[in-house]
Amino acid sequence: MLLAAGSKRYLYPHAKVMLHLPSGQMGGDARDLEIQHRQMGVYRDKVIDILCDCGAKKNRTEILGDMDRDYWLEPQEAIDYGLADEILTPEIWRSWIKEE
Repeated sequence: MLLAAGSKRYLYPHAKVMLHLPSGQMGGDARDLEIQHRQMGVYRDKVIDILCDCGAKKNRTEILGDMDRDYWLEPQEAIDYGLADEILTPEIWRSWIKEE
């Protein structure tokens, strides 16, 4: 989420990005479990909304399908997905140092 929300989103060349469903621990009686299950669905939908707002290039159904299990992306795949903008290269890094 933090990566996708940035204004200029860089990844190191060997970085990995993973999408997955929200997870947590549930406990209590049947009613408590229903409430917690409903809240997990609300949070899941909120995560999908945020990814869409941050530039994901897939629709809600596709994102949910990808998140159903751990979904790993290489840097270029994350860029193509719309979660990042650029791979951080030595040239970019040096240009930042020169600006100071």
